[in-house]
Amino acid sequence: MKIAIVASHFHEWLTDRLVEGAVDELTRAGVNREDITIIQVAGAFELPWGIVRTLKRIKPDGVIAIGVIIKGETDHHDYIARSVFNAIQELVIHHDIPITCGILTTQNTLQAMERTGGKHGHKGREAARALLTCLRNRSLNS
Repeated sequence: MKIAIVASHFHEWLTDRLVEGAVDELTRAGVNREDITIIQVAGAFELPWGIVRTLKRIKPDGVIAIGVIIKGETDHHDYIARSVFNAIQELVIHHDIPITCGILTTQNTLQAMERTGGKHGHKGREAARALLTCLRNRSLNS
């Protein structure tokens, strides 16, 4: 089973924690580390592009999108988040491949930290578990 993790470089200290958690969750579930490819893109807005390139080049069985979008002083985060989530939804529909979201959309850095292993769990691990569930269900239904 080949898994790709496409991760945003922006807010790297947070996205690295999300990626580490996702990789750990996958390997604990029996996925070989050699079968996990990590691709880095500049920011959350570039995640759909990175996913498309990944689907074409390595043809994974599933993809985890990792990113962090933190509210700033303007509405920029709303436009980015909406665009990214809509684009990923379209990719899932058109490519018939499970793509899960470990993308945080928070009001501030503290909220993001709380979701990378803090009191609100670990969204990287949750995205990996969701992907594994999708892949198990996909093989049962094919």
